[in-house]
Amino acid sequence: MDVWSSDQLLTSWCHRYFWYCYLQQPSNEELTDHMVRQFVTMHQEYVAERVKLAPGSLVELSFAELEKEPLQVLRRVYAAFG
Repeated sequence: MDVWSSDQLLTSWCHRYFWYCYLQQPSNEELTDHMVRQFVTMHQEYVAERVKLAPGSLVELSFAELEKEPLQVLRRVYAAFG
């Protein structure tokens, strides 16, 4: 799944879900703002918490890397965790 498709799925989900959270249906701009705020919050929490992990207990990789060389990336992940 590409990023555009996942963004469309998230936007569609937000349109369905937020209807229950607002008195009026939110605009696309409000939904986008919410999604960006959620991402920023989650990323900040991730960065703050990852330093608490034991050395060697986290493997970070990009989706592009996984998409380009899936077997090599999975080998690296498995090798890191034994």
